[in-house]
Formats: sequence, C-alpha cells, structure tokens
Amino acid sequence: ENNSGKDITVQARDVSVNGFMADPSFSCDVPAGKKAFDTITFMESDLESNGITDITTLELSFHVFDMNNWDGIFDSDTVTVTF
Repeated sequence: ENNSGKDITVQARDVSVNGFMADPSFSCDVPAGKKAFDTITFMESDLESNGITDITTLELSFHVFDMNNWDGIFDSDTVTVTF
C-alpha cells in the first residue's frame, strides 16, 4: 500500500531461500494512493542447483524508490517468511 503521495517502485534485495542466496525477479510499481499485489519469480535452475525442492524459509528486504526520478525512499529491514 502506497500512502507516500509519490509513485513508487518496490524491488526485492538480499534474497535468501532456505538459507541459499538467490536472484529472483521482483519489481512492482505502485502509484500514489494505490495498493498492489505482485509475484516474486525464482529461476528453477537456481533452486535446483541448491537442491531446493520446497521453499520453507524466505528472507529478503525491500528497496523502495521514486519511480519518476529513481531517488531512494527507504530500504526495509530483513523480512523472514516461514512456510
């Protein structure tokens, strides 16, 4: 949810799946005053090369910036999700 009054882009940073670093695809544009739901995409080959068949733990942080001029707004603390 974007309550900032600016159009923003949210991207995933420092992503770890089951303790292994990964480089997923996630970039979500959220206009001012709007909400967004989006999907993070992992390369199957990245998961396979680390022996990951089930995602049990996901750790990541988010980088948020102004989508019009790319000025950084904030970086979140690390978020941990357990499945």
